[in-house]
Amino acid sequence: MYKMLLLGWATGCPLTWPLVMLVRRLLLTITPWLAPRANSAPAGFPVSGNGLWYEKPGSVWSREFLPVGNGFLAAMTPGGTMQEITQLNIESLWSGGPSADPSYNGGNKQPSEQTAMSQAMQQIRKTIIESPNGEIDTLEVLTTDAGAYGSYASAGNLISTLNSSGTVSNYARWLDLDAAVARTTWTQASASFIRETFCENPTRTCTQRTAFTTRSSSRTLPSLTYAFSPLSLITQGLPTPSISCHDANTLRLNGTVGTPGMAYELLARAGSTGGSVFCRPVESSSSAAANATITVLGASEAWITWVGGTDYNINAGDASHGFAFKGPDPHAGLVSLLSKAPRTAAALLAAHTADVKATLNAFSLSLGAPASKDTLSATTAALVDAYQVDEGHVYLENLLFNYGRYLLWSSARGVLPANLQGKWADGYGNAWSAGAYIL
Repeated sequence: MYKMLLLGWATGCPLTWPLVMLVRRLLLTITPWLAPRANSAPAGFPVSGNGLWYEKPGSVWSREFLPVGNGFLAAMTPGGTMQEITQLNIESLWSGGPSADPSYNGGNKQPSEQTAMSQAMQQIRKTIIESPNGEIDTLEVLTTDAGAYGSYASAGNLISTLNSSGTVSNYARWLDLDAAVARTTWTQASASFIRETFCENPTRTCTQRTAFTTRSSSRTLPSLTYAFSPLSLITQGLPTPSISCHDANTLRLNGTVGTPGMAYELLARAGSTGGSVFCRPVESSSSAAANATITVLGASEAWITWVGGTDYNINAGDASHGFAFKGPDPHAGLVSLLSKAPRTAAALLAAHTADVKATLNAFSLSLGAPASKDTLSATTAALVDAYQVDEGHVYLENLLFNYGRYLLWSSARGVLPANLQGKWADGYGNAWSAGAYIL
């Protein structure tokens, strides 16, 4: 059983229950590899050994992508090179409920059924008491149709495309559990690149930065394009959201998760050191939904920072609001959030680092086996494959504890509690709806 748990998380799975893993493959451009990297943890991997690292991009969402989150937002990163497809979540985005069906009441009995339910309960008690072993054949009278229950749903993908070519070498990706940052490094066309992704809690933002591994104001990145890929592209029947330019350097995606359905929105603002950033509409047929992309040219580093929200309101679930849980359109609140956030990746990372130090790193656990040259010479997946239940591996077991704590820290500090998958979910429907069940 212990090895089953290890196999469930060691390749980047944010699920702490292996039976609820939902495996989906996303299309990912994987370039040919020149040669395997040296058999050691990548440069920049935490000296504490507190992290997960791999030698190739992920292709299976639930086992190989790396999770980041701040409670309000979450993201899964496969660690692409020329193209990174980051899967996005908003903590309150739900495909069913009263947003999908105004008559939905959570599967509860109606007031008009009170007398019948009282009589049924009396008969159930009588049957149980009179049974020699306290059994009853059925409780079907107490059940209700789940109706438009729905599921926690994905908000789609952010696609970052770097206009570079050539063979990739010296590839590595890792999740730094000390810094709460996912990083990818690689060499291509005589240049070494780094992409890092993190979600900062105080500003409720997530940021992805692309740069050279060695800072240089005299070198410029290949052109970089950012685009949203909505869930409707891979799930038939979902409404296609509108994607437009909110301003010269900000993309806006807004739509509903069903017809009808909960309204949601993402705002993503790009920035750069040097060069230029511009958002432009994408020409399409008149029948297609609006689309747009952001392009960065001539920059030594580039980043994109996003916020997201829905029209869900946790305080509108009472009789005075018709149990609608419906609040205002999220747009104005998101504009305010993004305008207050620092405008550079360096400032956002500094704020994130301070928050991590004060919260996540305020506690530590040592089982007496710090990282060694041997433990850092193998990828996380290789360590798990070699794990022997009867022998154990103290470093790996310590890492499992830290990873579980990181997942809860990354998903529990929003408005809603962490659900069965933290705050990470791929697709329109998820195992057990990825609900926030309190057992």
